[in-house]
Amino acid sequence: MEKAKSKNDNSTRFSRWLDSVDEKAANKGPKWKFLWQIAKFLIVSFMVSLIQIALVNLLYFCLKEWVAPIEGFLGQIFTEEIMGVGHSNWGYVLPFFLSNLIANTVGYFLNKHKTFKSNAPWWHYILYVVFLLVLILFSTWLQGIVANLFVSWGVESLAPTIASMAAGTVQMILLFPLQKFVLLREHKPKKVAFRKIEEGDEVAIFKNWASDPEVAKYVTWSAHENVEVTKSLVDMWIKEYEDKNTHRFLITFEGKKEPIGSIDVVKYHEGNPKIGYCLSRKYWNKGYMTQAVNLFIEYLYNQGFNKIYIRADENNIRSIRVIEKCGFKFTHQREEIDRKNDSKTIIVKCYEIEKE
Repeated sequence: MEKAKSKNDNSTRFSRWLDSVDEKAANKGPKWKFLWQIAKFLIVSFMVSLIQIALVNLLYFCLKEWVAPIEGFLGQIFTEEIMGVGHSNWGYVLPFFLSNLIANTVGYFLNKHKTFKSNAPWWHYILYVVFLLVLILFSTWLQGIVANLFVSWGVESLAPTIASMAAGTVQMILLFPLQKFVLLREHKPKKVAFRKIEEGDEVAIFKNWASDPEVAKYVTWSAHENVEVTKSLVDMWIKEYEDKNTHRFLITFEGKKEPIGSIDVVKYHEGNPKIGYCLSRKYWNKGYMTQAVNLFIEYLYNQGFNKIYIRADENNIRSIRVIEKCGFKFTHQREEIDRKNDSKTIIVKCYEIEKE
């Protein structure tokens, strides 16, 4: 259990480091961002190559006795003149083909989530596979030629590895522009905005996040059982706007009325605000909460506050990532009674940010 938790913590730290480098590269301008994407793509391509090399050698060892000849259309491509005498068979060609397909599928999803951070639809992967199949036919043909060349030189043991490296280089050169500019174009998030709560908002608030147990997992309130619970809170919140110390907004997209979350000052500590927020699960991991927190920080600074506090359950990794990306500094952590279960304690991490 402890080993699994440690592994998860290491993965989280790496992900945060990667996000911070992404942000620094983006802040330096388009050129640096592009160069960093090339660097990440090369790292992924290296990983793909390692997977491909391992698979091609394993599959070659497992299938080398399958000497059924390749016939039809493929047989005209993978001829003995190209592949070498005795090599125009499934046991020789299929390891190159399958290792390519599996390794490059892994590469596609790594690049989608880490290199380009794209929200490309699922059917883009179908297009990728179609292109990849054509590319694999070519690279398998190329691998056959290279491997046959090394076999003719008497170094058969190195042939699959060197042939895979040659094909991988060709694929890398072709796949980068295809993924960056066509299939995995970077997702540019919409801009968020704030508005005050109004009568009738309870329906959208209940539907979009207040009724969701996952949203309520790490906050101080439980998921609402019905919209009447939400309405009673909306009525109370509207009345609280009469107090000048109330700073509570719904999060929307610019030009839209539909709320996707909320953000507010939950209390004050030594005259400075302590903030909290929640967001519809539909919009998690898209950068919207980071946008909203940064916007709220700017709003509070403009209201005359110079220090802002925030806290999060130590297990709420998503929220901690938002907090740290927005520039809050960790100050301390403490054990507290869980407000939703007073027989349980939780560890709360506390942060603050000061106006420069």
